[in-house]
Amino acid sequence: AYDYDYSEDFFGRRDEPEEVQCKGITKRGTVCRITSRNDMEEADPLRRGEKYCAFHRFQQQAPVSTEVVRCRGITQRGTACRITSASDVAEATSLRAGGKFCDHHRHQRDMFDDSRGAVVYGAVASEQQCRGPGTPCFEGGAYGLAAAVWPERPTVPHDYHLPPWAVRAACQDASLRHCIRSFSAFVVHQVSKSVVGVMEGQLLRRVPDLSMQCDKHSTALSTTVRTAFACNLHREVVLRPELTFGSIWGEALDSGNILVIERLELVTEHRGKRALEHISAPLSTVCRELGAPCAVARARFLSAGDLIASTGHVAREIQATHRSVQKLRDSFASMGFRRVGITDYMAMVLDP
Repeated sequence: AYDYDYSEDFFGRRDEPEEVQCKGITKRGTVCRITSRNDMEEADPLRRGEKYCAFHRFQQQAPVSTEVVRCRGITQRGTACRITSASDVAEATSLRAGGKFCDHHRHQRDMFDDSRGAVVYGAVASEQQCRGPGTPCFEGGAYGLAAAVWPERPTVPHDYHLPPWAVRAACQDASLRHCIRSFSAFVVHQVSKSVVGVMEGQLLRRVPDLSMQCDKHSTALSTTVRTAFACNLHREVVLRPELTFGSIWGEALDSGNILVIERLELVTEHRGKRALEHISAPLSTVCRELGAPCAVARARFLSAGDLIASTGHVAREIQATHRSVQKLRDSFASMGFRRVGITDYMAMVLDP
């Protein structure tokens, strides 16, 4: 029991002191629940008028900013790092000093940082800009990816065959937005040392006004984000609650950058050879380097109205549409993508 300094009024009624809650942040990023009325020694500083309990007194030395900064790094399991500037660990020192990564993940790059020193090219690519010393990521498969985020270009070594259509496909959106960056990649065949396909999309950073920024970018990107994601009470961009209920996703799509795949094409000669299944592992590696624990793609799913029995020319068109949709869905499924709720979108997460 603790002795409080109660004051009495004229009628002998005692006024209890105002309850003070600790302003510290726990390791999980939540507000500490300890108050001055808790019967524990760690609450002594609060009873003395301080703002932090004994557990979180070290946070008084943090910068004046009250914003809690979470590490943007990705763990080896493919999940977003949980260390914040308020974490009581030595690795959080960089975050408390204004950095964007904890000491564990300082080697990872911030793809939205314009001070990375990358050469800014024009919107139209040339073959010289798509050549470089870097080796495509294969991860033990016959097919791999050579990927980049604007302002960088996807590049392949000089001894790789780079057809003109692949160079034209490397054109990117040249705008340097604070939360949207153009993504492009070459699908590369290791045996023939040639570019056999392209992958394009957008890398998104979770910011409170992401939907508005996507509205300015394009209708397709805006539809994707508004269909699958929403801001919660903490202004965090997370998967819509109606898509989370009863699904396999949980919080898997609620943190880190988001890679939206808008285009994926292969040359005819390499279709049907499990090429997309082979690039599943390279895509996971690319996502990890981009700080994106998840990737999202649109793959249309047929509704009951699309399958109404018809005859003649209409029936043939419906059958052709059904085969096309089935192939697209199976292609993404072979890469580890799964359907998100009852939407037309599929997602892949790094967490096994």
